[in-house]
Amino acid sequence: MRTHRWHKKKIALVCLAGIILFLLARRTRNVVTFQFVVNQSDPMVVWEHVADFSNMKHLNPTITGFDIIMEKGNYDHWEYIAEYAEHLSQYPSIKNLSKGHFIVKPDGNDYVILSEHRTCFLSVFCFKSNSEFRFARENNKTRCTESVDYECPFLLTSFCKKEVTFQRSAIMENLKNYYLK
Repeated sequence: MRTHRWHKKKIALVCLAGIILFLLARRTRNVVTFQFVVNQSDPMVVWEHVADFSNMKHLNPTITGFDIIMEKGNYDHWEYIAEYAEHLSQYPSIKNLSKGHFIVKPDGNDYVILSEHRTCFLSVFCFKSNSEFRFARENNKTRCTESVDYECPFLLTSFCKKEVTFQRSAIMENLKNYYLK
């Protein structure tokens, strides 16, 4: 009788572990859009400031270091690839490495930064994200709109959304504060 119960518990634990692993491995796509206004600014100047990755360490407090590994183009179409390290805002001891491919270009009357990122934890668990960051003139202000499409394990959807929201909110506030000076 005891052996039979032990087998049932073991099977139940293995099934539970399998379900948890499945929910961690299953990826979902999520899209969020952030919009804010930078007062008393020229969209071209704000766009150039954000496009210069060396400013990202000041705009996004989770970035701890970076290297530009490729750069080409001109003012009309500039591309670069950056490898960068960051920590999670909710758990600063957890680090990740990312590689981002950025395309920086004017788009009609707007200015845009398109980017594709691959973020890896422990060099094994990697997730993709894409962003379109648009800068448009609105009287003497700049309207900044960023749409982020990102992957996340199903079980961590809420955690991932908080992380994305924290980073984008920090960029927004730090950018506004920079232009208040």
